Amino acid sequence: EMAHVFAFLYALRYVDESGNVDRGHYLFQNKGCAACHGLEGRGSNAGPDLSKVGVDTPIAWAQAMWNHAPAMEARMKSAGVNWPRFDGQEMNDLLAYIQKVSQGPRREWDLFPANPDRGWKLFRSKGCLACHSIQGEGGGNGPELGPNRELPRTIVQFAGSMWNHSPGMWEAMKKQGVERPHFEGQEMADLIAFLYRLRYFESAGSQQIGRTVFARRGCSRCH
Repeated sequence: EMAHVFAFLYALRYVDESGNVDRGHYLFQNKGCAACHGLEGRGSNAGPDLSKVGVDTPIAWAQAMWNHAPAMEARMKSAGVNWPRFDGQEMNDLLAYIQKVSQGPRREWDLFPANPDRGWKLFRSKGCLACHSIQGEGGGNGPELGPNRELPRTIVQFAGSMWNHSPGMWEAMKKQGVERPHFEGQEMADLIAFLYRLRYFESAGSQQIGRTVFARRGCSRCH
């Protein structure tokens, strides 16, 4: 029963926070998105017309943003557009705007239940360990992603963080000869489930401090 409760609480994160459509429209114009993407046949045709692209869940958005980042980076460089950063609630706002203007088919991917164990296998097989470590296991070029590492508060903000660091991560992969991973189907959901599960089930405390607290709080009087 407790496992089902935790699964329910985690699943709430897939819903995520609603963004502001008006702010999303502003970001679309001012972050350079409109330089490559048109809407309803108007504007640039360097990238897909986003009014014809189906937008799914926040997890699918995160996966699509990561998978298409290399192609977008190449087009931005050729167009002289700087790589935009999305901070705080900005990615939520952008997604809210894209969802409003999108008229394409919406495929509600079967993301439930995400499997953290598969996520751990993906973390290793996709080459994430080459740069990121989990409790001391893995590389040190990127930040440690274990229980003590604070992750973005929402799934869409997680997508924004991956987007922001994509050029740097890709450059680091090239130097190490690591192939940039591509995620399909439920893989991004499993990967994120694994990273967030560490905060639920992995202890990030200190045994030494715990021993002191055990004595000072009087636990040792009975136990």
